[in-house]
This record gives sequence, C-alpha cells and structure tokens, in this order.
Amino acid sequence: MRNLLKLMLKEKKIMLISLASAFALFLFYFIFMYKPLYSSSAKIFIKDIPQQNIIAEFGGGSLVKSESGYSNPLFNLAQVLKSKNTSVRVFEALKQKQEKDIKKINIKNEDEWHNYLSEHIRTKIIPSTDTLSISLKWINKDTAGNTLNEIVEQFKGENMNMRKAVAVNQRKYLEENLEEINNNLTEVRKEIKNYTIANNAVNMDAEKTVLVEARVGLERDIELTKSKINYYDRKHKELADQIGISDVRVALRSASIGKDPYLDNLFANLAVSQQKLADLNGTFTENYPKVISAQNEVKTLDHIIKERQNQAFTNLKIKETDVRGIYDESSQDVIKEMAMAKAEKVSLANELKQMQRGVNNLLQRESTLPEKILGLEELKKQESALKSAYESVKAKQLEAKLNENSIVNNIFILDAPSKPVFVLADLLFKFLGFLYLGVIAGIAAAWVKNYIENKIKLNDMESFAV
Repeated sequence: MRNLLKLMLKEKKIMLISLASAFALFLFYFIFMYKPLYSSSAKIFIKDIPQQNIIAEFGGGSLVKSESGYSNPLFNLAQVLKSKNTSVRVFEALKQKQEKDIKKINIKNEDEWHNYLSEHIRTKIIPSTDTLSISLKWINKDTAGNTLNEIVEQFKGENMNMRKAVAVNQRKYLEENLEEINNNLTEVRKEIKNYTIANNAVNMDAEKTVLVEARVGLERDIELTKSKINYYDRKHKELADQIGISDVRVALRSASIGKDPYLDNLFANLAVSQQKLADLNGTFTENYPKVISAQNEVKTLDHIIKERQNQAFTNLKIKETDVRGIYDESSQDVIKEMAMAKAEKVSLANELKQMQRGVNNLLQRESTLPEKILGLEELKKQESALKSAYESVKAKQLEAKLNENSIVNNIFILDAPSKPVFVLADLLFKFLGFLYLGVIAGIAAAWVKNYIENKIKLNDMESFAV
C-alpha cells in the first residue's frame, strides 16, 4: 500500500492527467449519452392478510400466504410485484400508452424489460403494518408517476388473477369430485335395485315376519294333525277289535258280500268331499295345505269306491273269518266308521307330509334371509355414505362458487405516486465510477512508466560495469 502511495505521489502529473481525462469522459457521457432518472414513490395497503396462529390456523383466510407459516405474506406479495407475469402485463400496457419511453430505453423484448424493471423498482415493507412502499426510477420526468400507477394497477390485476385462479381450481376440483361421487352413488343404487329384484328383497323385514308367522302356524297345524292321526289310529284299532278284523279292505269285502249299503255312503261322502274341495279352490290356491288335504280325501274315496265296485260282489276267502259275510247293521256301521277312520288317517298323513315339506321350505327361505339382509344392508350403508359425501361436497361446491364470485381487489393505494425527483445519487455514482476508472488508469500508466525507467537504469548499470 505504501509503495502504491509513493508511486502515485511520484507520478503526480500522470495521475492528474488520468483524472482530468476521466472527468472529460464523464462530461462527454453526461452531455451526449446520459439518460437522467427520476424517482417516484407510492404506498399501497393490502387488506385481509392472514395472521399465522402459533398453534393452528382455522378458516381459509387469504389465498396468498406462506405454506410454512414463517415467512412474511407481504414479502410474498412483493415478489408477485416483481414477478415476470406482472412485468409482462406492464410491458404490454406501456407499449400502447408510452411507446416513446420504451423506445428511449431501447427495450426489445419481455426478458429485457423484466431485467430493466427489476433493476429500477424497489419495494420496502413498512414494519408493523400491512403496507408496501414502492419506488420507481424512470427516464421520463413527465411519465414517471403514470408508469408507477400502471405498475400498481397491473400488480392489482395479477394479484386478482392469482386469488381467482386458486378459487377456480378449488371449484373445478370439487365439481370433478362431485361428479365422481354422483356416478358411484348411481352405480350403488343400481346394484341395490338389481340385488332387490334378484333376491326378491323388496321388504326383508316384512318377509321375515311373514315367513316366521307362516312357519309357526304350520308347525302348530302339524302338531294338531299328528294328534288327529293318533286319534283316528286309536279309533281304527278299537273298531277293529270290535269286529275282529284289523284290515279295512278285508272288512269292507266281508260287508260287501250280498247287500252293500256302504257303497252308497261312500258316494255320499265323495259328493261332500268334492263340494268341500270346490269351496276351498274358490278361496285358496292349490298349494294350500287344506286344499291338498281335500284333494287327497277325494282321491282316496274315489279309489276306495272303484275297488269296492270291482271286488264287492265276488266270493272271496277272508283269512281272518274264513268264508263269511257281515250282514248285521251294527257291524256294518262299525266297518263304515273304521273305513272312515282309515280314510281320515291316510288323508291326514298326506296332509302332514305336505305341511312338513312346507315347513322345510320356509326354514330354507329363512336361512337365506340373513345373507340377503346383510348384503342389502351393506349396499345401503354404501349408499348412505356416498349420499352424505355428495351432500357435503355439494355444500362445499356452492361455497366455492360464492367465494369465487365474491373475490374483490384487496390492494389500495394509500399515497399516490409522488412528484418525480431527479436521482442525483445515480449521477454521483456514475461520476465516482469514472473517477475510479481514471485512478486505476493513472496507477497503471505510472507503474508502466516506472517499470520502463527502472529497466533502462538497470541496463545502463550493466553497460557501465562491463
């Protein structure tokens, strides 16, 4: 450092010439090339900036906020102001309104303009407020305020676009989600319909009640029928003991030798049974147990009559009575009762089989009900969940539409752009820059001169020594 000062003091003339040259260059630059800058500033207020909660944040708040929760939202907005999107909007507006200024600074494309604007605009966050201070250095004193106004307006427009873009994307997402849920709900309802038709599950609870009641009724009738069968079985045995013949067919054949009054009674009983069957068919279906019993009774009587007609008047060998006929009226009455008891027993036995088959069918249907009910309940649970989700998303969609339509500008100008002021600091900085270059050039020239002189002296000394 001392050597450098000594060199500068030693070569004062060179240093003065360098500084004078630098000053002359500065004057030339100032007169012919310098484009003066004028500074204008304004203040804007941003409304509804969210406050970050220490524990948790409830509610939506502003759409322009920090994801981490630590940065200043105003800083984010300052970055939006300096973003390329905003600068492009300003560039397009100024090309139409202030074309001369754009040509004066020789800006050819958006990238050059973005770099230029980034260097000439400054933002400052005023502490403890929601206010930004914006300053602009501009080449035209008359349009500096208008240019700053245009920047603020385009910044407001870009901020509105960002806020609306978030709301629009949220609404679109909810609409897509709502459509998907609606499609799933339609599919589930279709499955419920097909399941109900396929399993005949229109009203499962009512069907279960009906099946249980029908089964209990049939079981009660089965017990009653069994008691009747036991009654007619005992009656048959008692009557058989009275006449000494246990086989009804043998007893009927014995009574049919000669006069056969029993055949007339069979026809009468057949007529009564047919009338009974006709009355039941008019009221119930063919599968009803009593109808089946009446049908069996008619068939049994018809079969007995036909056999009686074929065999009644033939000489037969009766095993239990050798060869004899039963002609007394009391014995014939016993045989009639025994035959009726046998017929009733056979009819009731057939009816019992039908009722037992019916109970088995009902039990089989009952056994399938839990699976049917479980499958239907599962589908209904899905339907209920999707319906709740649909209503919830629908409410959010309506809320998103309202939010989208209710978004308004939240940036307000507190102080209009100030009167443009010449930027002396910029000129002074350039002047100091020229002087600095002059000093550097002078030092370089002095060092070269000093180096050459020292070289010449060294050569002279070597020549003298020789």
